[in-house]
Amino acid sequence: MRKSFLAIFFIIFFPFVAQAATGDDIWVIETGGESAFVSLLGSEYTVTTKTTDEIKAGIPDSVDLLIYPGGLLPILQAQDSTLQEAIRTYINGGGKYFGSCGGSIPGAESLTYDSGTMEMIGLVPVVANDYLEWTAVAYADGFIFNGNAINGDYGNGTHWLSYTGGPAFDIAIGHENEVEVLATFAADFNSGQTSHYQVQGKAAIVSANYGLGKVLLSAPHPESYAETQFLFFNMIDWLLAAPDYTPAQVTNVRVPTKYLKAKQVKIRWDTQNNMSGYVIKLYRKTKLLRTIKITANIGYRVIRKLNPATAYKVKVRAKRIVNEIIYRGPFSEKKSFTTLSQ
Repeated sequence: MRKSFLAIFFIIFFPFVAQAATGDDIWVIETGGESAFVSLLGSEYTVTTKTTDEIKAGIPDSVDLLIYPGGLLPILQAQDSTLQEAIRTYINGGGKYFGSCGGSIPGAESLTYDSGTMEMIGLVPVVANDYLEWTAVAYADGFIFNGNAINGDYGNGTHWLSYTGGPAFDIAIGHENEVEVLATFAADFNSGQTSHYQVQGKAAIVSANYGLGKVLLSAPHPESYAETQFLFFNMIDWLLAAPDYTPAQVTNVRVPTKYLKAKQVKIRWDTQNNMSGYVIKLYRKTKLLRTIKITANIGYRVIRKLNPATAYKVKVRAKRIVNEIIYRGPFSEKKSFTTLSQ
């Protein structure tokens, strides 16, 4: 959004009076677009709209789901560090977040827009791309859905959804295994006009775990029409279902050259949020030599007492402990290295 637009909204945006948390099932943040969600969900759940000041006061664990509706306000509201921390804390502890259109943008790591970039809350390792021109685009080419059960009858096909200028997501490099792309844009808005319109193949609906919680970000509006509302309710059902605490596969296992010596090596990998530790397995050819357990969420380990000029392989997996139950993720691909000669 252009800086002039941001300045206008910051001037008119004012704080609301905080109220005590009530432990409602679903909280919907007030952005001007909350009425559709209250109407759709109010018959089955206790749905309460909340100001950002109420969110900043803290979201209790008893809240089942936080919904961020669309509009420009979510982008501006998400600049508040207190709001960011309140939402991160809630989701990290097992909360659920549904972001719709403009309300999906705060869940990204950053927003790329007309005037540059903005840091967002960072619940999903994606960059949200969104430009002012997009609000005037009539997009009718549909979205390509994967086979995830969330997509139901839309699975493995191209289908139409209501779209009103929502973002297109790029997954952060190295985090592909942490994000499920449920749907992508089937075509550019108007191919060849400007680079801002090149969205074909970019993610439109994504889901991910954040700490112990679950997040779903949707650029289009499945809730807007009766014939597509089944998809919206599938999304809500997925979010409200018991969480899967199994860690994702560890990625980017590497052996930096400067740490490679004759009798020791330093292994590094990308950490994941809210892990209880990691397990390293060391091999020479196909023989397992050593299992190394790490009881902290760190992305490195020095392995000593190796033989000079010897070829080894390592693989790493993450583990998470929740209520004394251990959840183990899949091992990474094996990484080969050869120690230096004497």
